[in-house]
Amino acid sequence: MRTPSLRLVTGRPPRPNGRALRAGDVPDDLLLRSASATQRERLLVGLALSLEEPGQEALRDVLRRVASEANALALQQTLELAARHESLGFLVEALGLDWLLALGKARGVKVNDVLATTDTVTERGLTSSEARRIVENFGDTLEPGSVRFCFTTGVQTMGAGAMVLGNTIHVDPSDPRWAIRAGTTLPEDPHDEAWDSFNGVLLAHEPAHVWSYQHQGSRYAVDSVVDQLTAMQGGTRGGAYLYAPDKPHFLDYGEEQRAMLVQDFVAATRAKQRGEATSLTLFGGTQPVEAVLAALTKYVDQMRAMGPGVAQPVARQPEWILCACVTRGFQQDGLAGRLGRQGDALVAGIGRAATTAVVDGLVKHDPALFSAGVAGVTAAVAASVVAREQSSGGASSGGSALLDQAGIPRGVALEVDGVEVSAKAAWDAPVATPGLGDPRVEWGAAVHRDFGDTRIDGSANAVIARAGDVRQADVSARVEQGDTAVSGRVGVVPQHGLRPLRAWAHVALVTAPVSVSAGGQVTARDGVVQRLTAESAVEVKQGSLSTEAHFARANADAPLALDEATLGASISPSPGTSVGLKAKLVPAGLDELAAQVATQGDAGSLSLTAAGTKLTSAPTVGVTLTATEKKSGVAVSANAQATPSTGAAQGGVSVSVPLPEPGKK
Repeated sequence: MRTPSLRLVTGRPPRPNGRALRAGDVPDDLLLRSASATQRERLLVGLALSLEEPGQEALRDVLRRVASEANALALQQTLELAARHESLGFLVEALGLDWLLALGKARGVKVNDVLATTDTVTERGLTSSEARRIVENFGDTLEPGSVRFCFTTGVQTMGAGAMVLGNTIHVDPSDPRWAIRAGTTLPEDPHDEAWDSFNGVLLAHEPAHVWSYQHQGSRYAVDSVVDQLTAMQGGTRGGAYLYAPDKPHFLDYGEEQRAMLVQDFVAATRAKQRGEATSLTLFGGTQPVEAVLAALTKYVDQMRAMGPGVAQPVARQPEWILCACVTRGFQQDGLAGRLGRQGDALVAGIGRAATTAVVDGLVKHDPALFSAGVAGVTAAVAASVVAREQSSGGASSGGSALLDQAGIPRGVALEVDGVEVSAKAAWDAPVATPGLGDPRVEWGAAVHRDFGDTRIDGSANAVIARAGDVRQADVSARVEQGDTAVSGRVGVVPQHGLRPLRAWAHVALVTAPVSVSAGGQVTARDGVVQRLTAESAVEVKQGSLSTEAHFARANADAPLALDEATLGASISPSPGTSVGLKAKLVPAGLDELAAQVATQGDAGSLSLTAAGTKLTSAPTVGVTLTATEKKSGVAVSANAQATPSTGAAQGGVSVSVPLPEPGKK
């Protein structure tokens, strides 16, 4: 029996269940191409678990090879499976988000659409739906592929519901205005067009700041701060947002005024599309839709007439510029660009440095080093209890999450022979006054042990508030022996304040010839089920079949009814080749139908997809062909789609040439 070890721990999400694997456990490329989604996910998780160990960085190339040897259909299915198993965030961190997005683009896979279905992934690009809205709002002046979302709890939003740094929109998902669907980073109602909704703010107001960054460089952030500081001389920073539609040009307005103008315009445009007569605005309250559009259209036209964003010439950059790099056709520059891409790493680095300084100061008897470390940790703890500026009801900053972001411990764990128990403190920062809000303790127990050739992984977690009420509880277990594994997990988040009750369960049996899984999730309020999701999947060596159904209430008094159901099937006639079919049913009938043929070989990959969408309303048909040459990584994609009811048609060809990673030739 090993000596028990006691250590400080952060609030990092728990590791997935599974056996750590090494490079020697990975089969050759031919076998990899014929691997099922379950087998591929098991390999990826196992390698990622080993990657956490010191000195295993070389495994990242092996990890990426496992993902790269998947054709488009196999990659999509593997990511979807990892999302259901809550291991996707762990895998994205190991693979690297930029690398995974580049792989998805080369394969023709909409990776961001899958990443958004789980809140274990905290940073992603725009989904297909979000990208369409950005194009509708900004035309060709803002490239959707350049915009990122980072979902963080009051850490990088400076106490607001959202904040933009460079190309990244940092979002506090606890802000009640966003109404994000539990377990995802998607809005509960994707059709909510309220003035201050997810669609109204995060896809109009905040992207307007990204637009400014791409057209004006880092000075946009300085302009915004100056405007708000000036307004605060009058008692509130809200004055920086107020505007009147009476200036000659869009650029004559301040940074926040421009963003509000875009938000007002988009809200009025959506209201007109819905046939509504009025729309809310900041400059005049509720106004007739036609009056709002008449006042603001010229400014939006001026914005769209400026074309794609361009960088400031290097010679005009101020001395404090920290970096200059090229991303997706435009040049990022300045402090905003660096923080926009590397904010998480910067905050975490500071936290680790402060924590290390405390330990080293004690070991080396260095008072100066110890004091500096204590000061850094104290600053992080103090910042975690600073009140928000948000006035929305129920808002809280999840203060202890700042310590997690900075890598600063907030609890202890006792471990011996693969068995661990832990306790971590957690708290929120209330809206009204600084301090500890809703203090609670996160209790945990886990086992990760091998008994001969049998591997057992299990965990139990509970979040208990000071008053003794349970805020969340979950249990998971996995037993693996050879090629057979049985796993299950259950969990519940009781109703609390504005948050509804959420409960989930999932079971799976994995064997060499066949794998089966089933699961479901229920969302309820006051004992009444509001939403129900059920899913199942069967995999055999040369094919798979999956179903997923969502039931919801149209309103509080309506019965629970089918919202949508998805059926997917695929076959693999030969290693590396797959044929897939997916259909989506809604109450009005068949709404989407897609067929795909995908191959992956020594020379490269090829994917052909034919799809029909919105078949029950405004049918749109399209086809996409994506080919990637393996050695060079050059990808060519061609697409075309048409909407017969409106006569709209579009298409294009794109060529992607991968740039070398930093430090690699």
